[in-house]
Amino acid sequence: MTASALKETLPAVAWSVGEYSDGHRTGDSVLEHSGLIGIDLDHLPQGYLGRVKDTLAELDGVQLVFTSPSGDGLKIVFAYDAVPLDYHDQAYNKCELAVTAELKLRGLTLQTPDPACKNINRLCYLCYDPDVRISNNEPLTFEPQHEQREQKQKVNDWIGLKKIFSTASRKIPVPKKSKFTASTATNTKMTMHIPVRFTARIQGSILAQVVM
Repeated sequence: MTASALKETLPAVAWSVGEYSDGHRTGDSVLEHSGLIGIDLDHLPQGYLGRVKDTLAELDGVQLVFTSPSGDGLKIVFAYDAVPLDYHDQAYNKCELAVTAELKLRGLTLQTPDPACKNINRLCYLCYDPDVRISNNEPLTFEPQHEQREQKQKVNDWIGLKKIFSTASRKIPVPKKSKFTASTATNTKMTMHIPVRFTARIQGSILAQVVM
């Protein structure tokens, strides 16, 4: 049996999922965040595994550190008091940053957490580790970065607005300017081009001013 096939026989857990709506492991069916964040480190140099395990176990919020099924990596589990479901990425990023900073202090600049584990549905395979580290650290307190989220929404609004104006400009022909002459006035065929300024305001800020 190959290593990959053997791995599939192990028990597994999605650390960050508190509850699924239909029992199926899909992103849309996650109802509640568990407050746990799993970080995965692969391919650590020989001789570093034990020392890094000790150091990571002392980080704020860490509850569990154990050797991965491959034998050359680590699984690190952080705990928060609570995490809103929409803020999973922010919670993960904070834990990932703490682990990366500790690795740099150890001179392990080439080792970085597996980015795929940021997926809330990512499975972590469990295995027996007689040298597991179990910590009694207090859970982290999660503080959402609302300003960052609002700024992202403003950018998305602006992008959407530009697309609307771009589409409109392709569909609406711009009338040509015509000279005012006695002939056109007499025959009432005069056409005038009047610039119309459209000012869009979103959340109190002027985002665009388009001349049509």
